[in-house]
Amino acid sequence: MYKHIIWDFDGTLFNSYPLYTEALKNSLELQGIKDSYENILTFLMVSESHAMDYYVTNYHLDRQLLKTKYDEYRKEAKIDIIKPFPNVIEICKDIYLSNKKNYLYTNKGESSTDVLKHYNIFEYFCDFITREKGFKRKPDPEALLYLADKHTIIKKQAIMIGDRDIDILSAKNAGIKSCFIDPTGLQNCEYADYNIQSIKQLKDIIF
Repeated sequence: MYKHIIWDFDGTLFNSYPLYTEALKNSLELQGIKDSYENILTFLMVSESHAMDYYVTNYHLDRQLLKTKYDEYRKEAKIDIIKPFPNVIEICKDIYLSNKKNYLYTNKGESSTDVLKHYNIFEYFCDFITREKGFKRKPDPEALLYLADKHTIIKKQAIMIGDRDIDILSAKNAGIKSCFIDPTGLQNCEYADYNIQSIKQLKDIIF
């Protein structure tokens, strides 16, 4: 059904939130702020900038210092702390071998492509939209419209996979289908065309 599969990174392809949560927790503690792992994770799952805004505004912190320490902690961590979700590697390979196309679309930087290389799935992707490309952030459709134009994508043959509302809204705003994934099964996204709990369920949608 779908020939162009556009993937979010954090929380969709890879479980990177434990690393980011610990990094922000440590950075906050350096400035004397203690908050629970669960609270920090909740803010990060909205977006990194949302989490930063919350703590800078409510605790009157130095944003640059907080961001610098956060980035330092993330870079010091071993790359294999970030784990692919079950069946991610297999389905990306199956998509590639079936002459469909994988794309990465993340608000994160190019370090996300380093993770793809580490797990030997970089070659299964044909294009990458990261922060360095300079597009407006999700849920703005600018990056998706760029991909559609660059690769002559017929929109009804494309689907965006993500774990947050902003992923789904960026797809909706670009006029393409979307799939919301929540491994806990506790959330559904009302804007999504599909709601699933595991990558394995995607096979019935894509193939």
